[in-house]
Amino acid sequence: MHQRRRFSLTPATATNGEQRFYPEITPPSTAGGNLSSCMLQPCRYSHSLNFAILSLYSLLLLFWFPETVNDVLVGATSAALSQYYFRKSGYSKTGKLCLRSILFVNTRPTTSLQAYVNMIESGKVDDVAWGNQLGYILLPFHLAMHDDPLAYVCKAMNTVDRKKSSLEVIFTYKITEIFLKMLGLKAGAFIFKRMFANTTISFSNMAGPTEQIEFYGHPVDFLAPSVYGIPQALVVHYQSYNNTLKVILSVDEEVFPDYTDLLDDFVKSFARIREAASRLSTSIKKE
Repeated sequence: MHQRRRFSLTPATATNGEQRFYPEITPPSTAGGNLSSCMLQPCRYSHSLNFAILSLYSLLLLFWFPETVNDVLVGATSAALSQYYFRKSGYSKTGKLCLRSILFVNTRPTTSLQAYVNMIESGKVDDVAWGNQLGYILLPFHLAMHDDPLAYVCKAMNTVDRKKSSLEVIFTYKITEIFLKMLGLKAGAFIFKRMFANTTISFSNMAGPTEQIEFYGHPVDFLAPSVYGIPQALVVHYQSYNNTLKVILSVDEEVFPDYTDLLDDFVKSFARIREAASRLSTSIKKE
């Protein structure tokens, strides 16, 4: 039986002398460096929360290219992880690696609050769909070195478009619903824990209020959602609020010992993509 080899973003040697980097493996193992131990010792989770605030001007690429916000965010994430990996590993090769991530998608139709109010006032309370209807997709993050920062966005666009064209989100939502109804919460929790343990990254993009809000008269300066306790090496949350975009990273310190450098790579990746898009837009206008 083929034994799956572990993959880590930490340039360190294991206790048995086995190097944790496998740049020549195609495809590499998609589990994080120590996720197997996370599964066996669920109390070992050690996550640090860090965030950076970016201007939404970084997403003005939408005015110049057909990519959506998700495409830009996925591309910037791939660029940041690539920069971190190749810098820490010391490898000069631009061989392609792939990390498996899980991306949750809300399948519930977007409906305004006023529409719900109208339905309740008209006596159609049972027709109001409360809560989220979450499906998910397994989204690969490609690690490679590109001279053109926009190559990461183009690669992300192609990958996300394939996922959107499939029925993966609907299928996973229905399967999840069936598992919970037929097997119960405990069995469902076990299945999803195994699913999380076979991915390295959780990825989320949430659109927040476009204007500053208040909580009982107190102005809210920022929103920074995250999760804790899942057996993954990295959890990436993008949260927009009041014309800013916040990047929130929840990291396993054993896999990312210098996670502040990783956060800097995210900020730099957005800056490089924005600058490349600006140069391309300027050249197009001149033509």
